[in-house]
Amino acid sequence: DTANPILGEWVANREIEGRQMDAHYLFYPAGKAVLLLPFLIQKGHFTIQGTTMRLELPNVPPTEGRFRIESDVLTTANPSGGVDRFARY
Repeated sequence: DTANPILGEWVANREIEGRQMDAHYLFYPAGKAVLLLPFLIQKGHFTIQGTTMRLELPNVPPTEGRFRIESDVLTTANPSGGVDRFARY
């Protein structure tokens, strides 16, 4: 969707408790989002205003910050103050 380029599935490798695993974000129309990690699925919501995205998932504080899409790479803010990079799947 050229009007909303964040829609779709994005994947990145994450280290969680010393283990490497794939993290998949799925962004749908109407602001719905799903995070898929091995043994964990979280459904949430996202909003976008300009270049700022707010992501709300259960049991974690909301994440809000600038996002950027260049080619097939999505860069977002993460809760620890750094950035996460996801490749379009």
